[in-house]
Amino acid sequence: SGRSASRPADVLRGLGAVLALTVRSCPGALAARVATVVIAGTAPVAASWLLRYVVDSLTAQGLRASDLNWAAAGIGLFTVLLAASSALSSYADGRIRRATSTRAQSELLTAVNRLSGLSKLEQPAFHDRVQLAVQSAQGAERLVGAALQGAQSLLTLAGFLTSLLLVSPTLAAVLVVAAVPALFAHLANSRHRADMFWRTSSLARRQ
Repeated sequence: SGRSASRPADVLRGLGAVLALTVRSCPGALAARVATVVIAGTAPVAASWLLRYVVDSLTAQGLRASDLNWAAAGIGLFTVLLAASSALSSYADGRIRRATSTRAQSELLTAVNRLSGLSKLEQPAFHDRVQLAVQSAQGAERLVGAALQGAQSLLTLAGFLTSLLLVSPTLAAVLVVAAVPALFAHLANSRHRADMFWRTSSLARRQ
């Protein structure tokens, strides 16, 4: 239907609005959160390459301990970075949650106070939209977090897939083909959940 076809565009517009709200509210926390995504998305791939180097060095002839020192130090560094990025991401998520909620409610109340007359305030549809805006503001941090988590997963997946292509293109192709059905099943499940939320959200806002 036309409404179903417009939902992806509505989601993209909503995501863009939430990101713009986050940039206005706490650009520093958002930048820190993006940095944690890059670290958490690339560190496992880099650590796996260092671990592969260690294993290959242990089985090679003429092993020198100095050859493994920098690799072990690199693995330790990436482990520390992962732990630090996890703590930083939790802190940044809290900052984003508080800042976006406060900024969105402030902008919403400012817009409502600019209305002239009481006729619009007495309309149930207008109350429905205001309540939806309040709920959306409260969930802005979750939407930003979900988008960043998806970007992190894609970054890690691309890194491991590239590594696998360098090691064994055939095995990489087999894994990609095997993952396609799971991907479509996940997308279908997400679409069904989104449709259910779309149908029930109007009822929930009226409670």
